[in-house]
This record gives sequence, C-alpha cells and structure tokens, in this order.
Amino acid sequence: QKGKYPSKFSKGGVHRIYSRYGVKSTTRGFLTSSQMEAVRLVITRAFRRKAKLIFRVFPNVSRTSKPVEVRMGKGKGGISRWVFKVSPGRIIFEVGVKESSRIGVSKVLHTAASKLPFKTKVLV
Repeated sequence: QKGKYPSKFSKGGVHRIYSRYGVKSTTRGFLTSSQMEAVRLVITRAFRRKAKLIFRVFPNVSRTSKPVEVRMGKGKGGISRWVFKVSPGRIIFEVGVKESSRIGVSKVLHTAASKLPFKTKVLV
C-alpha cells in the first residue's frame, strides 16, 4: 500500500529562507533517507567545511515490505524504509556557501540533484 502522491503543487516550503542556493523539485515523487544521504555526501565532499547544507524535508512516512518468497497472508510486513512525499515546487535543500568558495556551486548542485529520483531545478 504505497499511498497517493501529494497534491498538485506544494503548499509550503516553496521559497528559499536560509541561503542563496538551493534545489527545487519540478515533479512529484518519493524521497528516501538513503537518497538524502547520497546528496549530503556529494555536497560535503565538494565543499568540505566551506558550506552549510540545510535539508528542508524529513522522511516521515514509513514504507513496509515483506521478505522475498513469503506466502500471502499473515499480516503486513515490517518497515523497510522511510520516505518523504515530494510535491512540485518544494525546496528540497539549501546550501549556504562562503564567499571564497562560490565558484562551481551550480555544478556541485547539479551533481547532487542527479541523485534524486525526480526532476529538479537548481536555484542560483
């Protein structure tokens, strides 16, 4: 039971608050905690300690699954992962960068956005 995708457009979280750079979703989808970790690794490896990463979403919906080759019935499976339902227009994360390391910010954000399972737009 995967549930429904969120409404047509995001009602909140559509404006940058914390920094000048960010990534915004243009389509809907599900964002898992492991995908968020992949984004975090890309950005921290690129900027080291010269940037601050702020996630504007949190995976708060549980997904369940039963093990492979288990017979039908016997109840619902255990929690396998946590996801966040993303609507179009939602800011996924923002990056605050110091003045000295602003070169190549959009390239790093494009690389980080490529780890996400939906289409995004880099806000510069």
